[in-house]
Amino acid sequence: MSTAHVFGDDVTAAQIFAPDRVPTGDGRLAPHCLAALDQSFAERVTPGDFVVAGREFGCGVYRANAAPTLRETGVGAVLAESFGRLFLRDAIGVGLPVVEVPDVTAHVADGDVLTVDPAAGELRNETTGSTSPLGSYPAFVTWSLRSTRQHRVRPDRRTDHRPSPSVADRCGRNRPATGRGVELSESD
Repeated sequence: MSTAHVFGDDVTAAQIFAPDRVPTGDGRLAPHCLAALDQSFAERVTPGDFVVAGREFGCGVYRANAAPTLRETGVGAVLAESFGRLFLRDAIGVGLPVVEVPDVTAHVADGDVLTVDPAAGELRNETTGSTSPLGSYPAFVTWSLRSTRQHRVRPDRRTDHRPSPSVADRCGRNRPATGRGVELSESD
């Protein structure tokens, strides 16, 4: 069970981490997280809390520090009605859980206590007793995650760390002329 910190629609990546902010002396980004919308957010958030937002969370101009900044604050997950595509990819890439929940802002208020149950596929608002179904990832994210899994080293793959053959080698351009079953003479 964690506390909800609710924001509205169209929270941009620049509002998550403003480009004019610089890391603190020790390199931390978290003190500046969502400061454009709520100056006290970084002080109030505790590890495991949820950021709840409306449509297009993380939209706008690409900011590479947006997702890592949220992760550094210790946010347990971002629950939103939809996400900006680049933010969604970055969040997954840095290990920040992001979940689409239809109409989440209609069922959750700032300070509500929430529980996410991935096995049941639902979000429970412990404060009001209501539940909401969790959405699924968009097709491009599912495809990307599936593609990433396929590229992991499998036991049946070679592990002797020999250099991979070049593209030309794999396409047969660097094979000897006899390698294709056709003998070529010097006059050809």
